[in-house]
Amino acid sequence: MLIRKDICVGCGRCHPYCPAEAISFEELKSAVDQEKCYECGTCLRSQICPVEAIEESPNVYEYPRALRKYFSDPNATNALTGIAGRVTEESKTNDVTNRVGPGQVGIAIEVGRPTIGMDLTDVQKITRAMAKAGITAIEPENPFNDLIQDHKTGDLKPELMSERVLSAIMEIKVERSQLLYPSYAERGGQRSAKRLLRGCHYPPRTGVDDSRRSASDHSGRRIYLASQCQKQPGPG
Repeated sequence: MLIRKDICVGCGRCHPYCPAEAISFEELKSAVDQEKCYECGTCLRSQICPVEAIEESPNVYEYPRALRKYFSDPNATNALTGIAGRVTEESKTNDVTNRVGPGQVGIAIEVGRPTIGMDLTDVQKITRAMAKAGITAIEPENPFNDLIQDHKTGDLKPELMSERVLSAIMEIKVERSQLLYPSYAERGGQRSAKRLLRGCHYPPRTGVDDSRRSASDHSGRRIYLASQCQKQPGPG
C-alpha cells in the first residue's frame, strides 16, 4: 500500500487501521513503511481517508511481493485456488471431495493471525520440523504448497525469505494412529496422563462408541486421542 503525499492532509486517521503499524508521519504527511506493510489493504478498505490518498502499491501483484497480498488480504483471489483466502474450500469440510479417508485426520496448521502476522522464516521452522517428523505432503491445492522448494527438507523458496504475511495455513492429512497419546502405563499412571492431557477427562458415556474417546494398541493398553479431548473436570 502507499499514501500519496501530494494528496495527504496529514490527519493521521489511517494510522490505527494498519495491523502492521506500518503507517507513520513523515514531514507531517502519512507514509507507509514498505518493509512492514503486509499489503492487506485494511487501510484502503476502511475508507477512512477523507481525501482518498491511499492506493495499492504499483508492484503489489509482482512476484514475490504478491505473496503478501494473497496471504493477507481476505478479498484477494488466489491464482492457485481460484478463491479468496489462504486455504482450499475443503479446509473446514470433507463433504465435497472426501479427500480425508477412513482412519485419517485432516489438520490445518495456522501461523500468524490477522493483526499479528509473521515472517516466512518463522513458517520454515515449522515446515522443517514437519519434514523431520515424516510429514512432507501438504494438500496440493493449498496455496502454501507452492511456497515449498523441497518437501523432503521443508525448505521454502529462498526468494520468499524476506516476505511477511498476516497468516499462512498449511493443510495436511495424517493417519489417526499418528495422533495417539501415550498410554497410562507409558506415562507412569493416571496423574501423568492427566498432566499430559492438560486437565482433560473422559467421563463414561453409555451408548457412545468408545473409539471416539480412546483406542487400544496391540497390547490392549488404552491410548487417548488428542483430537477428541474434552475440557471437563476430572475426578479427584
